[in-house]
Amino acid sequence: MHWYLNSASMSPMELNTKKIEREITVAGFTSKTFADAIGITRQGLWYILERKTTTLERLNLIANALDMDPKDILT
Repeated sequence: MHWYLNSASMSPMELNTKKIEREITVAGFTSKTFADAIGITRQGLWYILERKTTTLERLNLIANALDMDPKDILT
């Protein structure tokens, strides 16, 4: 199942990086394999997790790769 948020439903967002990191591990990904799955580098994933923010498009990619609703990975 794919979940999507659109820009009309968004205010400034902060990622729940602890939850994302936990779900990446539970899903059996490494940081490299997860980054590959969403089409970015491992360094790009690190940058997103450090900044706790990303684009709406990447938010949807992350959530879909983890089979989650995008709202569930926001704080």
